[in-house]
Amino acid sequence: RRRHTRYISVTGVQTCALPILLTPETIAASDLTITMGCGENCPYVPGATYRDWPLEDPKGQDDATVRRIVADIDGRVRALIAEHRPIEAMACHSPLSAKLAVEAGFEALWASGFELSALYGLGDVGLVSASEHLEMTRRMVERTGGLVIADLDTGAGNAVNLAYGVEAYERAGCAAIVVEDKDFPKMTSLIEGGRQELITTAEYVGKIEAALSVRKSMLICARTEAFVAGLGEDEALRRGEAYAEAGADLLLVHSKAKTSAEIEGFIARWSGRCPLMIVPTNFPEFGRAAAAASGKVGVVIWANHAVRSAVQGMREAFAAIRAAGSAAPVESRIASTKDIFDLQEMERVEALETHYLR
Repeated sequence: RRRHTRYISVTGVQTCALPILLTPETIAASDLTITMGCGENCPYVPGATYRDWPLEDPKGQDDATVRRIVADIDGRVRALIAEHRPIEAMACHSPLSAKLAVEAGFEALWASGFELSALYGLGDVGLVSASEHLEMTRRMVERTGGLVIADLDTGAGNAVNLAYGVEAYERAGCAAIVVEDKDFPKMTSLIEGGRQELITTAEYVGKIEAALSVRKSMLICARTEAFVAGLGEDEALRRGEAYAEAGADLLLVHSKAKTSAEIEGFIARWSGRCPLMIVPTNFPEFGRAAAAASGKVGVVIWANHAVRSAVQGMREAFAAIRAAGSAAPVESRIASTKDIFDLQEMERVEALETHYLR
């Protein structure tokens, strides 16, 4: 692809920034500079340049209406940690769930492989194809403009597969990808007695290095399943340090323990080489406050709560309607059609019809 010769300089760190939206008009402008203000607690010096990105030429792009340049999220995560405010990412499996997460105020969206598998009625064992996950993730980005962290499972194969995936997800507008150190095809992490097989540290480091070699600005997040595989804290730390040394921007350390003790032990011994990502599904008492207090957690991921909430809500509504033979018992407890119209942005459709239908 052709590239413009000028660059956008992003200076400082804006801790509450969503992705910067560039319209065709601003893309056409010359000497673009985006200056972001730092809060008083920001650990960075205002005016210092942390990263420059070349602009993609919008001509010939399928979705050239808006080019999204993602702000320096690594800097943002570190700033939030310094302010004791880790980013919270809510799981999503569709543009609708993504819009609801943004509406609720979540700072990031977790494009969950587990949730998308459940949406298709399939197990989270690599049955949903990479192209299916990519397409749904792209739609989430398009419909929300939010910071989307894509859950890539094992990266659909080896280092070569992952490198291709990184380029595709970055073109789709993702802020970050997470890839785990399991063998392909994976087994979902939290199921009791599941087969949990990890690849070697050397092979996984190669995958991280391949991802870093092709990314432009998207964050590459490592993920170790050492606890899930029953390999213990020392192995989890050994792998985590190796992945951070390879250049991973963040490290997700996963646990299926029923309490937070295992994760808290890991956090206490973690060197802090990069921020951590925590998924407290099995220990819901660990939340924003505990993550902030650690000073080492950059992202807390609510990794499956959208689909679990949806399943519970649908079950209750369906059962009530079936039992009553009418929808009367649930009408006051479910979203109105007006609410759905708003989520579909029907006012915009009506405005376009009014102005342009002849």
